Amino acid sequence: MLQEIADQVGVMRQGKLLETGPADDVLVRPREQYTRDLLAAIPGGEQVTA
Repeated sequence: MLQEIADQVGVMRQGKLLETGPADDVLVRPREQYTRDLLAAIPGGEQVTA
């Protein structure tokens, strides 16, 4: 999982940074709908957990 290789992550859309922060915060509790949509698109329906 991404949390195993990154402490901080950022989500960009069309060249703009939408959200950034600790991997657990952004991936487990995303603020932006776009981030939630990206996570929902993970093949096999893999869930991101803390």
